[in-house]
Amino acid sequence: MAQSLLYNSPSVSTMRSRRGSLTSLRGEMSVPYSGTPYAGFNSANNKRAAKVEEEGDGGLVKGLMFGLINGGVLIPSMVGFTSIIYKDPFFTDDKHNYLPLGIKLVFLSSAIHQLCFLLFSNLKFAIGQVQDAGLIFLSTMAVIIVDNMEHTDDPSKVMTTTVVSLAVCTAVLGLLLVVIGKLKLARLVQYLPLPVVGGYLAYIGFFCGLSGMRLTTGQTVGKATDLVNVMNVDSLILMLPALFSTATLVAIRKKCTNPYLFPLCLILMPVIFFSILEISGISMQEARDDGWVCKETPTPAVADVLHLFDLNKVVWSAAFPDILPTFFAMFAVVAFGATLDVAAIQFELGKPLDYDSELTTVGYSNIISGCLGGYTGSYNFSKTIFALRNGVRSKWNGIVVCVVEFAVFFAPIDLLSMLPRFLFGSVLLFVAVDLMFEWLYLSFFSLPKSEFSILWLTFIFINIWGLQRGMILGFVFSALLFIYNYSSTSNVTLIQNPRSLAVRSKADRRVLETEGGARVVALSLSGYFFFGTVISTIIKVQKHVIVEQDESPSVETQEPGEAVDELRLAFLDNAVSGGDVDQEEANQLTPPARSKKLCHLHESESGPTACKNVEKTQYVVLDMSRASGIDATCARACFFTILQNLNRHNIQLVFAGLTPKIEQTLRANDVLSPEPESDSNEENNSVASTPGELELEFESASMSGSDTITEEKLYAIHFPSIEHALEWCEEELLALTDQTESALDHHTFFDTEKLQMIKERYFEKVHVNPGDVLFTRGDKANKVYVLEAGRIDRKDTSRGYSDGSLVGLDDFCVDGSYHYTAVADRHCKLSVLPIETFEKMKQENPALAMYLYQAFFKAAVVSN
Repeated sequence: MAQSLLYNSPSVSTMRSRRGSLTSLRGEMSVPYSGTPYAGFNSANNKRAAKVEEEGDGGLVKGLMFGLINGGVLIPSMVGFTSIIYKDPFFTDDKHNYLPLGIKLVFLSSAIHQLCFLLFSNLKFAIGQVQDAGLIFLSTMAVIIVDNMEHTDDPSKVMTTTVVSLAVCTAVLGLLLVVIGKLKLARLVQYLPLPVVGGYLAYIGFFCGLSGMRLTTGQTVGKATDLVNVMNVDSLILMLPALFSTATLVAIRKKCTNPYLFPLCLILMPVIFFSILEISGISMQEARDDGWVCKETPTPAVADVLHLFDLNKVVWSAAFPDILPTFFAMFAVVAFGATLDVAAIQFELGKPLDYDSELTTVGYSNIISGCLGGYTGSYNFSKTIFALRNGVRSKWNGIVVCVVEFAVFFAPIDLLSMLPRFLFGSVLLFVAVDLMFEWLYLSFFSLPKSEFSILWLTFIFINIWGLQRGMILGFVFSALLFIYNYSSTSNVTLIQNPRSLAVRSKADRRVLETEGGARVVALSLSGYFFFGTVISTIIKVQKHVIVEQDESPSVETQEPGEAVDELRLAFLDNAVSGGDVDQEEANQLTPPARSKKLCHLHESESGPTACKNVEKTQYVVLDMSRASGIDATCARACFFTILQNLNRHNIQLVFAGLTPKIEQTLRANDVLSPEPESDSNEENNSVASTPGELELEFESASMSGSDTITEEKLYAIHFPSIEHALEWCEEELLALTDQTESALDHHTFFDTEKLQMIKERYFEKVHVNPGDVLFTRGDKANKVYVLEAGRIDRKDTSRGYSDGSLVGLDDFCVDGSYHYTAVADRHCKLSVLPIETFEKMKQENPALAMYLYQAFFKAAVVSN
């Protein structure tokens, strides 16, 4: 995830079909696998990344328009955020109402954050604002400072101490983020347990809801027990428009795809309100007296904001060291929230982002914001994705947002005394519904039940005992859960010489031994995998993976793309049609060879050491049959990271032996396909009834095997056992080996003229369907089967027979009974020799019979 990826992957069209490849395997497995290989984020297979490149930056007009939309939507959000930071009644006292000054500061801080992201971020279209992740911590710090200065006669000292202390904390937080980014330690941030963060984010939603009620009604609503303060007729009447507006915003968010409806709804709220005032003849002052609009206060000027930073009025002992525990908790959550924002943008963008670089950008933004008196901020991923989905990828979007927020800061206006209170309240209530619904309900379907329980406990603890104690208790319960789950230690062990039990022809075995011996890396994973095993597991897996690395990675190269593919197709069409072929042009179609060397994957990013006498890895198989479980953090931070790193080098990740709980967790975190593919056994069982039709269908299925590798899926695949996984890898290796097909043509069992003559004279041609039984254990061994195409499974073991294998030979030769049951796993083409025919052959031509018997004996020795 951390670096830009560059890999020249083979086209799907170059993968030649082979019997037993992806199509037939999909129908034969009792549990359908998920996903297909993809060639990395920069591959043509990644439609999201390709779409971003094709659409350009959206143009000036579109950037300006969506900048205005985002800026307009952010205005009520910033006002609501201010009411959260300065929730203490001190800041809204009638004698010294500092809330308008706080609003000015929040808009200044958001404008500074946006300007920093325009200057430093790798995403030129990104939106960066004061974010909700740090609001509760800032609010808690402000309350601590006010409580420590309750006997101070000068209220301006309290406000100045609060503003300066919060700014200092913001700047120091930014400095720590820069240090983490520069040291490339962003991964360490993900050690924070997801259920604890989820419980905190749910509390943010709950707190936003309380703040929305307070902003709408003017009543004191700071905690759950204060809800009784709004349970009166006057407050409920004031709440009705806010509740209706919130429901409308939620419906638009869930049901509508038009990007203009949400901002249009926000515009209509005050328009409808003032229209009703005009029609009913109610004055603005009467609306203020009735509580629909905040009371008018002196409009703060820019000079008033600057007066807040009189350092002579700062009482440092009122803030430090009391707010330090809250500060460190804020740092951990803001850093974790920033990585989640980057992950959300990365997923939508369809190409990897450098987490350390983006975290450094967030750090710079907070340093500058803090030095200028602002508050903590990060990527606003919802606004960024909103612009991205609508084709806006230029800086004009962020520039307009920045201009709008600077304009609000410098304008001599008081938004609270100009607009209806329910407008700001409904935005906060919408944030509350969104966060609480996501974490307190939807997370049930993506988190293990134990982690979901800890999320709820953290949320409850914070409400009962406060922010710091609640999160500490959440950490304690996460640690206890870890101790319980980690009764068996997690371990990663290399499986030496991974080979399936499939019986293969001599040609296939030779190909696998010479070409595919080191291309499949199989690892056995045991124990419980949690957030504390993320880094060690990644290292243990990737140290066994061999990848290609450019000798000179600084040389700029062009990746294979659709334009080059079209040029090659045009060239081929011209050549086929007999047109003139320009040799110089033909040479330009083939990029110059780049110097490559092999190295371990975990060394490929820094200081790679060349590996000798090894092959590049093509498949990584993780046997999870001994793993007791994984948590959601490890699924995302570990296995999803491994998947992305392997995809960068066009290496397929394969899981085996997943339990239902592990499979569900991997699906919920985008390692496996979110929806299991439907079983196609029933469809495959509907086959032709005549041998001729069956043979045509078999050839068709075999030829279409490579077409099943689709472009949409970017996931790992999984099989019920390590045996099935290894056999699939071998089949794919054989399908991608140039010499396999010619080898099969000349190295089947009937590889001599004499054996071909015996086949034509004495053997019978037989075609069977998937599921057909060749013989059952205990039946008389009166036939031997030569499998020419397909696969036969033995029911006594997981062993199977592939092309060129002899089925039932041992029992046939001793004239006994079959000691296992043989079942066709897919469409099969066989040559069958009955015992009566063999006896007849021994009488008619003993020499020929002896020759066949020797061929049987040789085949049996080689297969063992």
